[in-house]
Amino acid sequence: MGDVSLIYFLQLAWKKLWFLILFMIVFAIGAFSYCKFLATPVYNASSSILVTNGAIVTQYETGPNQTDSISSTDITASLSLANTVIDILKTPDIYLELSEGKYTYSELKSLIEVERRGNNTLFIDITASSTDGKEAKLIANEFAKASCKYVTKFIPYAKANVASTALNFQLVFPSTATITAIAAMFGVVLAFIIVFIADSLNQSIR
Repeated sequence: MGDVSLIYFLQLAWKKLWFLILFMIVFAIGAFSYCKFLATPVYNASSSILVTNGAIVTQYETGPNQTDSISSTDITASLSLANTVIDILKTPDIYLELSEGKYTYSELKSLIEVERRGNNTLFIDITASSTDGKEAKLIANEFAKASCKYVTKFIPYAKANVASTALNFQLVFPSTATITAIAAMFGVVLAFIIVFIADSLNQSIR
């Protein structure tokens, strides 16, 4: 075969360009068809709740001139409270109440993701996934409302409110453009590997 170099690879690719393009088109069409006709779509919808130490709310409600009286201890307690809330929202009861016989606990839990927006924030984001966008939105909003009740049930001194509701939903799978592009690239790479192996096995004198 001779020495393998970049020039060799370029010449081989140019020589078999039609083969590479053919594989690229076939794989791209296959991926595009899968996304459009076979793949089960998955939609996401997000809501959020705001959880604070009751002392912060109480002091804030005394009037604008009293907001400076909020201590760093109360803020720290609220930030720590957010982590506890995450654990509470992983307990089975809240999921069983929302399932209404339509889902099992495991199924509903797999559809909902609960996480803090950041280490220094009191917001907790709730993301629901479903093959039905409207259902994802409904689950996210219902879970947010139920979460507020459960938080105050387990932690009476806490204050929990729905900060935002899911107004829309978005398609998260499949990403047709991304999957088609990856499939096209894979087709080119696979075609080149086949061409390279075939050329390597060719022992004829040139």
